[in-house]
Amino acid sequence: MAAVSNPSRAVDTSSTNSNDASSKLVNVDYFLVVDFEATCDDSPEQASQEIIEFPWVLIDSQTGSEISYSQRYCKPQKAPITSFCTEFTGIIPTMVEDAGSLREALDELDTFIQNEMYKQGKTFCILTHGNWDLEYCLRLEARDKQLTLPPYWSRYFDLRIEFLKWCEYVKSSTISTSLKSMAHLLQVPLEGRLHCGLDDCRTIVSITKALLQHKDAIPSLFSECVDFAAEREVFERNEERVLSARGIPYSCSEQDIQQYFAKQFKIESVHLCLMDDGRSAGNAYVLFHAHADASAALDNRWMMGSRSIHVRPSALHEYNIERIRPTRRAIELAEYATRKGTVVKLKSLPWKFSVTQIAGCLSNYDISSPVSVAIIRDELNRPSGSAVVQYATHEDAMKVLDLNRKLIIEGRSISTLPSDEDELLRALAQTVTTKVNHPHHHHSQQHHSSSSSSSASASASASTLKVSTPRGNTPSSSRRTLATADLSKIHISRQRSLSISVRGRGTTGDIDGENTAEDETSMSTAGASGQTDVKDVGGAGQTEKEYTKTDKHITKQQQDEAHISIFMVCVISIGLTFVQETVRDWAAIYLEARAGADDAVAGYITLAFPVMGGFSALLCSQFMKTQRQRTLVLLVAAVLCTASMVGLYLLERFYYDTTVPLVIVGLLVSLVGLAVQGPLALVTALAVVEHGEETAGRLAGMLDGMMYIGGIVEGIAVGVLISKAGWSSVYLMAACVGLATCFAVFRVMEKTFRRGVPSL
Repeated sequence: MAAVSNPSRAVDTSSTNSNDASSKLVNVDYFLVVDFEATCDDSPEQASQEIIEFPWVLIDSQTGSEISYSQRYCKPQKAPITSFCTEFTGIIPTMVEDAGSLREALDELDTFIQNEMYKQGKTFCILTHGNWDLEYCLRLEARDKQLTLPPYWSRYFDLRIEFLKWCEYVKSSTISTSLKSMAHLLQVPLEGRLHCGLDDCRTIVSITKALLQHKDAIPSLFSECVDFAAEREVFERNEERVLSARGIPYSCSEQDIQQYFAKQFKIESVHLCLMDDGRSAGNAYVLFHAHADASAALDNRWMMGSRSIHVRPSALHEYNIERIRPTRRAIELAEYATRKGTVVKLKSLPWKFSVTQIAGCLSNYDISSPVSVAIIRDELNRPSGSAVVQYATHEDAMKVLDLNRKLIIEGRSISTLPSDEDELLRALAQTVTTKVNHPHHHHSQQHHSSSSSSSASASASASTLKVSTPRGNTPSSSRRTLATADLSKIHISRQRSLSISVRGRGTTGDIDGENTAEDETSMSTAGASGQTDVKDVGGAGQTEKEYTKTDKHITKQQQDEAHISIFMVCVISIGLTFVQETVRDWAAIYLEARAGADDAVAGYITLAFPVMGGFSALLCSQFMKTQRQRTLVLLVAAVLCTASMVGLYLLERFYYDTTVPLVIVGLLVSLVGLAVQGPLALVTALAVVEHGEETAGRLAGMLDGMMYIGGIVEGIAVGVLISKAGWSSVYLMAACVGLATCFAVFRVMEKTFRRGVPSL
């Protein structure tokens, strides 16, 4: 490897903290962006990784503009390029057969640095996405191949760290720092192919340019680099015994991690880092028996199965701080124990789980049956996979919380979280709560057995909760007071609607916990019949409004979006009809006038239109069974129609002074028949499926009217254009109509896929 004549010029640094040598304040002229690709395999017995693509891009540190770039392939000496590696990186063995070595790639880059930067008095710092490229991949391979790396390879900017500074500035809650996520949030395109080294380098450049635009608002951006050589120096000087390990499989326990490292070194203890919800964060601190063991472990390659474990220097005080740092869950559990809570929340449940199944899923854990179970639903009234459960005693609730991530249902690891009566009431308001009978309520059931007929009639109607609150109490406190005592009596049928009477002034209160009015409210429950009434009493003389929630409830916003979708479907009907009539009515005339076909040939060719249309209807009957399938078929139809019209327009442009090819015209006519006939023929039938018979009757008439309008407009427009501007203008207009149809379909698709709004 070429020697570095002036390594100190690589970066101008000054320590930010005498106790933290791993970070340096940096002011440089250039960023050298690198992103290596290495051999890899999905087998746990994979060989040591070797770099097979060595790309770099030099950019200006102020503007992000590209100065120079290079891409070299390196021939691996030991590790083969497997099919998994080829699929992941796009590199095949023949691409590296005649490639040079890693040493040659490093020498070439070093020569460039010497001539183009050091001799010009310029400074630079390496920029990567994460720490894998420099701290693990390059460092360990250089050690194995006895290559000496210049000092500039030990300092780098981590794009993930800089991106998180931007996230903090814009108050973004994102936790993903993948290239794809960063590019999406910063609204920059992904360059080329993911895991192609040079393409990833250019994606890093695009993200860096977007971040540099905020440099004035975020002065800390690209001001402090990582210096892992200095970090290692401090680790050795202080004879530390602690390493941090990243990339630990989430299923591993502290005992698993200790046994893994204990195979080679003597370990005193391990602390597994947890996220706020109590799940493993995939990181751990390992306390070794001696500094020599910890130092030797830093130079090892660590693999747990097929996962590469990244170990780096740490310190005993970091280990101790992490051990005593309470998680958010620990804080919430302490508060929950103080108030003797009885309500818990279950997350990650199977969506198909019923109230009865949820109530019985803990029957094998010596936990009494719950008092109430409420399935939480989303804004479209679909199960969200979460439920709120109330138990009779605080002890039972704590037993459930102790099962966090240990309870497995249908292969799902269930999270159990502290909750409260407010969240239970919000779930009650969604009309999905069912009272669960259990031994504690057996006596009350016997007590009311004599009134079975009245109870039956009561269950047939909507169960409600009577709300009438004393002035001065906040809604949340009044809810909590009563809910603790009487929630066990609430029974709201999932199949019935919840009728809520609201009488008040200004912003009326509700049991969703969003009441901002200062109306007086208090709660009381009805008797064992389960009949209740929900009211918020405000000033006298106010009008009373009735609101009804059902399982088919659609909000005002969803209704508006559905109306927009219906309008777009009308546009689609006009557009497809316009293209259909343009081809069906004028194809024979066009073939005779521009392709030189006689009447018989023109008739045979136009016959393909209805034949392909019948085949199209058969296909659509098989592939338009769901909302999304129907929307996708409409999009394909609109795109094919537009492409056919563009094709006919181009034929007119290229063959303006001669006859057009007969075969190509015939194929395009057939393509329109295949694309448009089926969707148009089934639109009315699909209206019945998606909107019911009453709405479908009106909608079918509207769609038929739109088709007639499309046919009338087509007849007039095409006749005028042929006489005034020729056939090319006809197909240009039809192509524009096709594009408008594509846009309308895309709008319907967007709402169907993202919000579940009816597509027709």
